[in-house]
Amino acid sequence: MNRHHFAVFVHNCRLVLLLRQEPGHGVDLNTFKPAEWRWKLAQVCDGDWHHYAISVDFPQVRVAALSTFRSVSRFHSRHICAYIILYYIIFIIFIIFIIAVFCLLLLVAFDNIA
Repeated sequence: MNRHHFAVFVHNCRLVLLLRQEPGHGVDLNTFKPAEWRWKLAQVCDGDWHHYAISVDFPQVRVAALSTFRSVSRFHSRHICAYIILYYIIFIIFIIFIIAVFCLLLLVAFDNIA
């Protein structure tokens, strides 16, 4: 089995596993095997990030919700705004420094001319 033979996704607040198996040598093609599993878990549509572990011991498949994490938009938005404000403050200080150096160079140049 390679990466093109399975998929894990969320559809209608259900965690779905698709598992396509190609027939091997000596396999009865008239025997059907399960190819799709669906789990309705409360964690799937609660707005938070979760880690899931899926264990496949064909034909039995188990899923476990391991942890909960804060939503990226709620967790990082305050930190990103703080970094943007800090960036602009540093940029303004740098511009003021460049203007001050330029003014000092002009004063020195005019003193040498006069």
